[in-house]
Amino acid sequence: MKRYEPIYWLRAKGFKSYLVGNQVRAILLGKEDDPYDIDIATDALVDQVLPVLRKQKIIPAFVDSKFGVVSFFWEGLDYSITTFREEIYSPKELARLKRYPSCVRFVRSIKKDAVRRDITINALYFDPERKRFMDPLSALKDWQQKIIRVIGNPERRFEEDPLRILRVVRFKNGLGFRYQADTLRALKAKGYLTRSLSGSIRSKEITKIKELPRFQEALKELREFAVLKSW
Repeated sequence: MKRYEPIYWLRAKGFKSYLVGNQVRAILLGKEDDPYDIDIATDALVDQVLPVLRKQKIIPAFVDSKFGVVSFFWEGLDYSITTFREEIYSPKELARLKRYPSCVRFVRSIKKDAVRRDITINALYFDPERKRFMDPLSALKDWQQKIIRVIGNPERRFEEDPLRILRVVRFKNGLGFRYQADTLRALKAKGYLTRSLSGSIRSKEITKIKELPRFQEALKELREFAVLKSW
């Protein structure tokens, strides 16, 4: 499929590259022509990705060397290529609810990249060439059982970045899944942390929740988790 060609460009240079995120969920839902952004995870560093794009006469729209992200527009679609990485949060960052890790390290392991993601079903990688999933955290089992499970200790993950709370609510209600028990307990205990988010970041995510068919159920949960006092 032409939309996956950037993966093959990277592979032609000897790099690992896989679909991740929204497109993987679309494949699981039988919607391989999903029109939304295409996220690609790779072991190529930013300085290695840029020459690959230049060869295709593509000018990146955004480059972030610290987090290993290169975004560009091609054939009517928005792409984001991100280097495998692990993120480390210091106690100082957690106390300040800073949202950003104190250290980012680029890695070559899919599993190390997977554990820094928010929920298991977002830690699935897909190889379009071989038509198979790379599943380092047993996410397919959660998908089949319709479970939303935060990776690692959910309370700590919410302390690292309170935006994850809103994302978890959005994915659960967008897919019609249910919360894993520890995840639900953490939502109830840490939902108030979303009030530390900037108004623009918070509003952007809540707007996405408003667009869900299960919006009323999501609204009830946001109130239950102390994310919202009223709407």
